[in-house]
Amino acid sequence: MARHGERLLMAVLLAAAGCEKAQTGSNGPVLLEFAVFEGGYGLGWHERASRAYEEATLGVRVSLWGSPRVSEKLRPRILRGNPPEIALCDLPIWLLMQGGKLRPLDLSRPAYGQPGKTWGDTFLPGVLDLTTYQGHCLAIPTEFGGWVIWYDQKLWRDRGWQVPRTWADFERVCQEIKRAGIAPFAFQGKYPSYAIGTFFGLLQRAGGLEAFAATQNLEPGAWVASPAIQAARLMQDIALSYFDPNCMALSHIESQMEFVNRRCAMVACGLWLKHEMEQNTPPDFELSCFDLPPLRDDVPYMWQGGGSHLCMVFRDASHAEQAEDFLRFLTSRSNMAKWIEHSGSLAPVRGAADDVALPPDLKAAKELMDRAAYSFQSRLSFFYPGLGQTMVDQIRFLITGQCRPEAFCQAMEAACQAVRENPRIPKAPPMEVPARFRRASP
Repeated sequence: MARHGERLLMAVLLAAAGCEKAQTGSNGPVLLEFAVFEGGYGLGWHERASRAYEEATLGVRVSLWGSPRVSEKLRPRILRGNPPEIALCDLPIWLLMQGGKLRPLDLSRPAYGQPGKTWGDTFLPGVLDLTTYQGHCLAIPTEFGGWVIWYDQKLWRDRGWQVPRTWADFERVCQEIKRAGIAPFAFQGKYPSYAIGTFFGLLQRAGGLEAFAATQNLEPGAWVASPAIQAARLMQDIALSYFDPNCMALSHIESQMEFVNRRCAMVACGLWLKHEMEQNTPPDFELSCFDLPPLRDDVPYMWQGGGSHLCMVFRDASHAEQAEDFLRFLTSRSNMAKWIEHSGSLAPVRGAADDVALPPDLKAAKELMDRAAYSFQSRLSFFYPGLGQTMVDQIRFLITGQCRPEAFCQAMEAACQAVRENPRIPKAPPMEVPARFRRASP
């Protein structure tokens, strides 16, 4: 299995072009190379954190660089055994995990600035599941992305609509919105993968974390069990009854324009919505969010979301141990608070947002984070890209009424079986369900 993972990793990395080898001096301070994807957030936070670490750590310098093509530039260096110490980008991390290219991180080390706590104690429950392999955490997220239902408080206040607390409330408010001549939901129809977030939220509500984990672990029968079928039925009903009738012709920006222009009352999306739409949002728009209401009283509330902007330390790096210490500093509570201020998003570290002056939209999201007993996110596309694409194709059929919910579930069950029985596809480590969330069959 490990050799097969190494061959897969080699094939992916060899597809990239070569680049110049980074040089570090053999004398003087320890030099940590920090390679970062340079996108919409820029490098300001990374730069300030790097300089702060230098001030706090004698004899260490951080050489920070960024590029929109950072992953492409790093791939041949990883092959040559000359990686940077630390990288924050979208490399094929599952293949790197399998291939033994990443340094196992010691989460038992003391947390920076939080006496009595370990590094691992500082993270939100469930947020490190995705990057834990063979009992070791191999990458750390620096951002938390949650899936929510966005709405405009002003519109809802003016219309007298109430945020739903129960499923009956949810059905009632959708009907009220529809009677008012407004589409209850905008939907990013050209990208049906947006429905996957809502589907998995419904699945957790229907069957708890165990039902969700069973689908992620490719367990036989998981997709044709009653929680998955119930979630598919509800997903189809929401789509056919409450989605904007024109949504399948719209891109994510076009559909979200319908929302900010108040022609739709809600949109399900990640926390990036505000950043994506801020140039088009009316000044009196009061953006806020809530989550899917419960379906069962015995299923604890969990927020669908997880870590992103993954940061990894390379095993072959010249100063991997020092780089791990830098990553521990980078993800400290105080630095994560600065990340929230810089990015306008949330962080995967407990309490990082407690002392930050949050705008109303992010404050509402933080309330969901604080209330959640656990966080969860789908791993299918991460570990099995082909299976992830199958789900995109099948959920398109589901939300457009081209198949029955049972047929959607049967198609996903068959696709998972094909992956499960294919010895050429490396299998992901199972998603573990904490004992406190295990329950009797529904």
